[in-house]
Amino acid sequence: NINAFAARGYIAKKLSSVVNRMTGEIEATLQERSLVLKSAKARIELEIQTVKSVALPSFPDTFLSLDLPAFKKAISLAVASASTAKSAAFGGSVQIQSLPMGIEDTNPPGYRVVGTDSIVLTVAEVRETIPYDVKGLINLTAAAVVQLMDGPKIEIGESNTHLQLRSGDTTVYAAKPVQAYPNFDVLLVKPSSTKIKLNRGGWLSALRTLEPLIDEEKDKGAITLHFKENVVKWV
Repeated sequence: NINAFAARGYIAKKLSSVVNRMTGEIEATLQERSLVLKSAKARIELEIQTVKSVALPSFPDTFLSLDLPAFKKAISLAVASASTAKSAAFGGSVQIQSLPMGIEDTNPPGYRVVGTDSIVLTVAEVRETIPYDVKGLINLTAAAVVQLMDGPKIEIGESNTHLQLRSGDTTVYAAKPVQAYPNFDVLLVKPSSTKIKLNRGGWLSALRTLEPLIDEEKDKGAITLHFKENVVKWV
């Protein structure tokens, strides 16, 4: 019964992994100098140590509410092309930004999530009317936690230093990345002069066939596409 006593502290990553392997009900007993966790086949005794409490950032009462499944999909697509190196340009984060309003729009018609490694740029758009303009960065660790959320909605709040993302019983406090992110509006509003329609199944099948042969050290893993006489060749 978690209400039997008040508890506050930290659990090491390795210990958390051990607790996840304990089966059945886990009984927690608070002793004078330790916390004992017992299950049917395991017993763990934790030494109680003095720790400094984490002060949670304060946030305003205004939160942006978005459809969680659509947000998770957009985040996963952007993260796939985002550089994990925080020292790289645009690395370690993805950008969320409201879509430009049209002449007849009174609110942004949706938002986009952008991820890039300076070579590949992925833009995932979600059409969902939102009450105000949004622009910010979400670090990749917070983006990974979003994929574990399972509520119908996600609420996003902002302070000067942090983003708060919450859904159901899960809340994430994410420090804002300090790097400046480019404005892609000029690039994205320009229509492409060339459009090619391809069969998705054939495209993915060709990529999977070539993938084991791609050398990441040669041309950064790039492959060549030839378009000729309605045939696409991957080299």
